[in-house]
Amino acid sequence: MQPACRKTTAALVALLSMLTLWVGLAQGQELKTSDAPLPMSEEEREWLKVHDDLRLGIWLSAPPIMFRGEDGSVQGIVPAYINIIEKKLGLKPRRIRASSFSTVWELAKANEVDMVSAVTGMPDQAQTMLISKPYLYSPIVVV
Repeated sequence: MQPACRKTTAALVALLSMLTLWVGLAQGQELKTSDAPLPMSEEEREWLKVHDDLRLGIWLSAPPIMFRGEDGSVQGIVPAYINIIEKKLGLKPRRIRASSFSTVWELAKANEVDMVSAVTGMPDQAQTMLISKPYLYSPIVVV
């Protein structure tokens, strides 16, 4: 990742991490937020103004995390978070759809997307990308 890109991405990761903490979800709690905008510094507001063309990499084959509903709409836990983030930060990122996580990851490594909607724990990620604190833990359960 290029230094300038890493710096701007670091600012975005900081904003999104701050929002994740602000939403304050704990296991078993209902997703609740107010309509109030997220308190930000002038520098953070300016960064968002300058970077109003963000590209968000998504893939829709991971229910209940993210999937296409019967009506064709994007549904799941991550889209609910994305909607909150967009509302709180005034963002409208362009969604870049991919067929799989590995495809979205390749788009991110090639700088064809600025953010990835959900990332699973892969060791090489922290070496090549800036990763926010986890906002969702999902145990694997076989029923």
